[in-house]
Amino acid sequence: MLRKSLLLFLLIGQAAFGQEPFDLASASFNEGNFKQALTFSNQSLEDNDDPSSYLLRAMIHQSLGNNSNAHEDYVQAITLDREYYEAYFQFSEFLVETMEYERAIASLNFLLNRIDRGDTKGIFVKYDVHRQEVTQITTLVGMEADILSKRGLALQKLGQLEEAILDFDKAIEISETVDKLVNRALLLTELGKEDEAKNDLTQAINLNPGSALAWYNLLIIDPSIILPTELDKNPEFAPMLSVKGIEAFDSGDYLSAGNLFDQALKLTPNDPVLLLNSGRLDQRNEAYQSARVKFTKAINLAPSKSETLYLLGNSYFGQKEYRNAISYYQQYLKTDPTHAQTWFNSGMAYLELKELENACKCLNRSDDLGMSRTAPFLSEYCTTE
Repeated sequence: MLRKSLLLFLLIGQAAFGQEPFDLASASFNEGNFKQALTFSNQSLEDNDDPSSYLLRAMIHQSLGNNSNAHEDYVQAITLDREYYEAYFQFSEFLVETMEYERAIASLNFLLNRIDRGDTKGIFVKYDVHRQEVTQITTLVGMEADILSKRGLALQKLGQLEEAILDFDKAIEISETVDKLVNRALLLTELGKEDEAKNDLTQAINLNPGSALAWYNLLIIDPSIILPTELDKNPEFAPMLSVKGIEAFDSGDYLSAGNLFDQALKLTPNDPVLLLNSGRLDQRNEAYQSARVKFTKAINLAPSKSETLYLLGNSYFGQKEYRNAISYYQQYLKTDPTHAQTWFNSGMAYLELKELENACKCLNRSDDLGMSRTAPFLSEYCTTE
């Protein structure tokens, strides 16, 4: 066990300085070149039926999404060495990802039992197959908090929430990190303990003020919070807020949607899609002037988004500026002459202006395109006796 761990340790973060296939496979894996790593790994296993090679190939397969092959190699690595701690931990992470939570817990229990009996020898190499953190070199005892946290996540997925919270509590007592605090906060939210969840997320932010994960989850609990502008350096954060805002809008939670859109706009004020969605919400709330400002900015930023012309027309219609509304509807119909709703809206604007001939032309066109709402207006305004 110690020999294998030391061999892996020598390869972490270094270019392959030897020409052995295992060395090349490990170096390629650490560089994120998974297909090349797989080729070298296959060569390594042709030369040496070693558990380290099976573990490495399992992680390569996992990174490539080859779950069946990854599963087979993880099992083979453990079969060849029943005390291969790295393999048990990586296998548990794989099992959580593939929703085999009970088996993941069994693998993690194996490691925790080794800690309980005082088995602390050896070097533990913790990889991250998704390359979101640096590979860690530690001892088995040094991994206890991560093992408990991982078991807590699996227990949570199985609905064993009280057992999960105990694991999270102990993990945080051993090693308080942003990820662990966020995980416990999400579980506390599930248990209806939002105040405690907010405390955990606030503490996570104190540990790392730039944690997008902590800020995002705190915002979900309390949409009224003010986000730091520094988060605009995280390219994924504002889109997450935007997506959550759309979800809130679609579910009818317009207050939360507005808060989420506003926060996202502070971070990325020049996002055309975000401006359109926020403008749609303004329009729904009859804030037509605000909507028009956002739509105008959006079309200046992205002239190809012709739907903005239609939305601008609607904002003018809402303010009873029917001539301006018709102007934008006509511009939009040049790009999509089969949009029945725009023909209908044009017809309604002409009716407001008492221009019946133009109104009836638009309403007839809307009716031809299948707009069922048109019929009553055609019957009332456009029939000839």
